[in-house]
Amino acid sequence: MKNFFSKEEISKIYSEAKQLFAIQIKRVLGIDVDINERDTFEKAMFDYLHSHGWPNMPDPDKFVLNQAENMFKELLRLNLVKYTDWEPYYMAAITQFERAQMRRAGFNV
Repeated sequence: MKNFFSKEEISKIYSEAKQLFAIQIKRVLGIDVDINERDTFEKAMFDYLHSHGWPNMPDPDKFVLNQAENMFKELLRLNLVKYTDWEPYYMAAITQFERAQMRRAGFNV
């Protein structure tokens, strides 16, 4: 998939995924989070996941994947994406999560 999407398309997908995550964070934790403040956003993302018992659950990776899928379904319901947008959305959401985990572990990514 390398070079399949332009940088602008990838940026838009990342932004949409983060905006939806911010909505979920607001619903569950009751806090507003700025998606452009990386450290604050990532802390809120992990607080959201921890509020659901992550990572101390039988399959924490599956939980994260399910959250990404549920958020995409919400975007579909709101007519903000098409079914064909799933793959790039999924890749953006999971990449964002993995990069956040690496930064949390002290890596500069």
